Amino acid sequence: MLRRIWLVIFFTSVCITLNASILTLNQKNTIAAQINKFLDSDKGNSYYFESSGDVLSCIINNDTFYNPEGFHYIYHLKNGQAIRKDHSPYHGHNFRRNLLVYNNDIYLLGGYGFFETNNNLEKFSFKTKEWDFVPTTGEKPPFIRGTYLQKEELIYCFGNKKSGNNMEPDIYDEHIYQLNMARREWTRFENINADFKNIKDPTEVYLNDYVLVIYSGYTNIINKTTFEYIKISNDALNFTYVNIRDKEIVADENTFTCTYSGAIANQYLKITNNADQIWKTHYKAAKPMILEPNFVQSNSLYLMVFAICVIVIALIWYFRLHKIIIPSKKSDALYPFINRFTEIGKNKISLEELDEIFEINHMESESKKSKRHRMHKNIEQKYPGFILREKDELDRRKFSYNLDFQALKQKK
Repeated sequence: MLRRIWLVIFFTSVCITLNASILTLNQKNTIAAQINKFLDSDKGNSYYFESSGDVLSCIINNDTFYNPEGFHYIYHLKNGQAIRKDHSPYHGHNFRRNLLVYNNDIYLLGGYGFFETNNNLEKFSFKTKEWDFVPTTGEKPPFIRGTYLQKEELIYCFGNKKSGNNMEPDIYDEHIYQLNMARREWTRFENINADFKNIKDPTEVYLNDYVLVIYSGYTNIINKTTFEYIKISNDALNFTYVNIRDKEIVADENTFTCTYSGAIANQYLKITNNADQIWKTHYKAAKPMILEPNFVQSNSLYLMVFAICVIVIALIWYFRLHKIIIPSKKSDALYPFINRFTEIGKNKISLEELDEIFEINHMESESKKSKRHRMHKNIEQKYPGFILREKDELDRRKFSYNLDFQALKQKK
């Protein structure tokens, strides 16, 4: 296994030293010889090799294509050879980019290089053998360097970081971004997944069926098919975040091996875990990732505060109306009439409404006047200023009545 790791390092160094010109036969044979050592005869061209969490290869129609992380080179791995496919000039380093396949085309999304974190979408043209920038619309992320998931034409990326290059503070974006590859349109969502917020500089490992997000103390294992995840402590995986960062991580289908220095000098410790077995063991603790929260989910905190405010206001209104201003002693002869005033809830009533409250509609005109005057006088004596009479604006021969509910407050 140690020899295998050194071969990986050697092969990577060979790729980095390549220039943008057409490969010589000697260069082709050298690279092919190195790649061939990692091809398993049982797996053939479906073999994936990934190092330190970076996806290096993709499969299109059973053909494996290799893109060394940090560069724009494209190699077709076939029959133990690495056949250079791109004729593009040197584009500079582009580390931590996302390698995508959509409609049998290869894309690079985001990445970091030459002190800049970009948000570009680039497509490789098999016809021109060049990389082209793809324009997009919508709420495009300002920088892309984080975890990504793909479901058919939808690409999700989150946990993006803009490097400050040790000159300025790093900037972290807590949103989730969705790119619809069919429409080339971005949509931004709030990240309401608590287990994926405030994670600084995680290590991502992309397996066949899972994506691992490794950070301080824990690892989130995401199922690519169901978009569920489990959160497991790094102690349960027998490694620590301090040791795993910037160390060699070899992914093979759904297993991943971390290699780092052990306690004894010049010795290496290898820890291998099987994501399938971990998922089966901890599946009951799996949670769904909410990648497209709706309005209620995105604003649940604000809606909760609003609901509490409404409840408090309603309680204040209820107790003020029914416990403070309404007489508590039902033995009070005026209680039924005062209660009718509060049930109507108006601050201004007509003469007919007043007579209805006093229950005198059935009386003759003169009897109404006498009863109305007596009731008004009794209420005025006990609750001065509650009923104020004024001439009707439309018919000056009639009167309307203003009600001041503040006058109903109980005297202590």
